Amino acid sequence: MKLFKVHFSKGKAHSPQQILVSQFRMERNCNELGELKWLIVFAEDQETAIELATKNYQNLSLTLVKYSRDSYKAYLQDFVA
Repeated sequence: MKLFKVHFSKGKAHSPQQILVSQFRMERNCNELGELKWLIVFAEDQETAIELATKNYQNLSLTLVKYSRDSYKAYLQDFVA
């Protein structure tokens, strides 16, 4: 199994990129409108990564909380990938 960072644009998964655990760092994964920008999944290959990300995108429950004047924090609940 490999670790993939799958990007989203308007709810559509694209551009899976394999990452190493040592390269993983926390960063904001939602834009200002609350749309998910990326999702990390474990998969055998890029095609499977896109399938898993698309499937789990539907299952995510996002809660946006106003963090400061210009930014939001997103909290993922019931996350399975």
